[in-house]
Amino acid sequence: EYVAAVQARAASVFFVPCPWWHADRAPLPGTLAAFKALLQTHHITALYANTVVLYEPLRAARECSIPVLTHARELAVHDPELCDALGSDAATLRTHVLRWSDRIIANSKCVAAWLDDGRTPIFVVPDSMDTRDFPLTATQSHHLRVALISSNHPKKGLDDFVAVARLLAVSVPWVRCCLIGPENLHTARLKADGDLPPNLQIAGPASTPLAAHAEVDIVVNLSHVEESFGRTVAEAMAGGRAVVCYRWGALPELVNDGETGFTVPLGDIAAVAERITQLVL
Repeated sequence: EYVAAVQARAASVFFVPCPWWHADRAPLPGTLAAFKALLQTHHITALYANTVVLYEPLRAARECSIPVLTHARELAVHDPELCDALGSDAATLRTHVLRWSDRIIANSKCVAAWLDDGRTPIFVVPDSMDTRDFPLTATQSHHLRVALISSNHPKKGLDDFVAVARLLAVSVPWVRCCLIGPENLHTARLKADGDLPPNLQIAGPASTPLAAHAEVDIVVNLSHVEESFGRTVAEAMAGGRAVVCYRWGALPELVNDGETGFTVPLGDIAAVAERITQLVL
């Protein structure tokens, strides 16, 4: 389905095995040669890289004297998992991106500020989404539902959400808290603990982002890593859902505190629960 969608928007589609850039890895000769052949055979005049974790395509373009435009959607400053996967730190990744990019598109002002070296042209283009099915109608549930919609990794604030649910079970016990996302080792750990608050439901994944937001009333974002954009927050706002999130990363670019949602200091569990209670009551 994804490939078909790309084909509808592209002159040609090619598949080239290409690992992520790694600080301790030299470019793979076969992969580099494959990209150079594509660029030369099809008379390519510019290369667009849709992430900061590529290497061989960028190097191939540079060796063919073709300008590179990198679309930066990652913010590595407070993302140790990403840095570990790349064998790098945030500063080294930044150096890599700037070295191999002639221009950069950043998906938020926060990402642009991280990469800005005063020399490389950077353009801020926020992520987009299809809003034809928004706003959503009101939910039909008998219980008001608060959701964390994520990949369900600890860095997305799983434990914070459990702590919030525990506070809400006391202040507004009729509110249901839902973890929406894939079931994995981390959700299995939560279930195995056997001490989850009674108002917390591990709901599993939704079929589409629209389906995830359609069944909830309030969406929270409690990520411990700086969000480079905050898609679930933008989707929630487009759907007419209330939002509570940490004042962290690019999220303040989306949410004006007290006007279009609530932002609270990073890690302030009590403030998150207080804002949700304020919305409910």
